Amino acid sequence: ETVTHQWYVDNVLTLRNTGLVCVTAKRAENVIGTDLISKADSYVRMYVKSKGKGKTNTEVIDNNNDPTWDHTSYMLVDDMNERKLTVAVMDENSPLPDVVIGEKVIDLKSLNLTPNES
Repeated sequence: ETVTHQWYVDNVLTLRNTGLVCVTAKRAENVIGTDLISKADSYVRMYVKSKGKGKTNTEVIDNNNDPTWDHTSYMLVDDMNERKLTVAVMDENSPLPDVVIGEKVIDLKSLNLTPNES
């Protein structure tokens, strides 16, 4: 038997204060890269710390200080009152480790989200 999405929302997500967070990384302006010889090779890393799962990245926009990603991600959150969303703009420096250009941590409960709110 196939269980509908609405059944899952009504019987699982609501009972456990879990939810689905939709985040869209649109664009950035005047990104300062960490490379000495080129512009930023930037991407956005988004995650909700929930047992190490749910990390997502946009594509890398090479050699551009004004990148446009238009990337939407959905992340399942096990407790909306306890979790935080981290959004970081990264500079890819392969083969060296990538560098955080900027980061924002958002407490999900501060958003006052209600069920089925867009």
